[in-house]
Amino acid sequence: AMRLYSKIPHGSMTSDDWQSWPASGSSPQAARSSPEVPKEREELGADSAHFANQAHFGPTTPTSSSSSEEDGRSSSATRFSDEESGEARMGARSRGGVGGCVNGQWEVGKLVFIVVFLALAGLSNWAVLAYTHDFVGREPLPDIVFTLVPEIIVAAKLGDILVSVCLSCMAILLVFHQSRFTIIRRVFFIAATLYSMRSVTLLATQLPPGYSDNVKRCRERSTNFSLGRFLERWGEQTVRLGFQVLSDLCTLGEEGMLCGDMLFSGHTLVMMVSLLTVTHYLPTKWRLLRFFPYCFAYIGMTCMIVSRTHYTIDVVVAHWLTTLIFASYHAYAESDLFMDRKQSVLHNYAYFKVVAWLEENIVPGKLENEFVNPVKQLRAWYGAEPRDVGNGHHKQVSVSSSSTFGMPSTA
Repeated sequence: AMRLYSKIPHGSMTSDDWQSWPASGSSPQAARSSPEVPKEREELGADSAHFANQAHFGPTTPTSSSSSEEDGRSSSATRFSDEESGEARMGARSRGGVGGCVNGQWEVGKLVFIVVFLALAGLSNWAVLAYTHDFVGREPLPDIVFTLVPEIIVAAKLGDILVSVCLSCMAILLVFHQSRFTIIRRVFFIAATLYSMRSVTLLATQLPPGYSDNVKRCRERSTNFSLGRFLERWGEQTVRLGFQVLSDLCTLGEEGMLCGDMLFSGHTLVMMVSLLTVTHYLPTKWRLLRFFPYCFAYIGMTCMIVSRTHYTIDVVVAHWLTTLIFASYHAYAESDLFMDRKQSVLHNYAYFKVVAWLEENIVPGKLENEFVNPVKQLRAWYGAEPRDVGNGHHKQVSVSSSSTFGMPSTA
């Protein structure tokens, strides 16, 4: 078996070729002599070769290590040498690590797609609220927390403040993280997905607000639909980014707030995305700081309930969905090899095919969580500093019969 394994042309085969070799009829010797893959990169493995063949940072020097065949624990492992030169240090690294670029150029199409997706998701939320306000009831629904805790009006403002604090924590992380642009793309796409789901739930079922004085707080309902009134409400919500504070609305001469913005909680969505991002990407040596975003987020979610801005179910569903989408995205994106992604059950869903497209130029595996000076990193990218400042994500790819690749059938 080890003789067969040693003949497998790791570097010259793509992940798809592993499914067809040797039944495809091409011999290992023919694949090994392919002129498209330099001989010195043959043993990089399918995923390492994917990046090494496209990198323009100069030659890389692979070093391989293997145990003896006699003890039956032989494995083939390769890595890039970081000792040769400043250019070779870059190796097969994430091309989204420094500036989110591919060979120095922005991936404009992906960036535009994510920004437009997020903008449309937010606009759809506010459009649904502007439309459904006239259909929402005014009698609050029973809630277990409402029966145990009296309404605390001031907690609504505290909840809004804590949303801003959670966003600030995430913003600080992004400023100093060496792979900030990769994280931004992921966070924006996850948030856009959740806001799209929220638009559907808001439109499908209109829940009345939970305040004890709904009739006083909610604006008067229009008896007939008016396009002008709809656009006016939509524009107002867009300017306010969805925030509704009763006192602020009254200062503008309005009679109250738009009601029906309930299932599921947008405040909780923002706080949970910020919390999960900070805790997932915070470097290990700063792990004690994770305590603060946890406190901010969970106190904020509690404020949403006790102020009756949201029902308990609104917060619980938002918490569960945000955690699920965030974890699923990262479980897929952080697979060790591209082939692992394709073999994952998640790859069968259209959503994760989009994720695969967004992540195709990022080295598989978990990002290296390191803080760098953003000014020095920018200067390094333009050649004013050593290239080893915030080089981004890289990894050693190990190909063995016990880890990533199944042994080809000899039948």
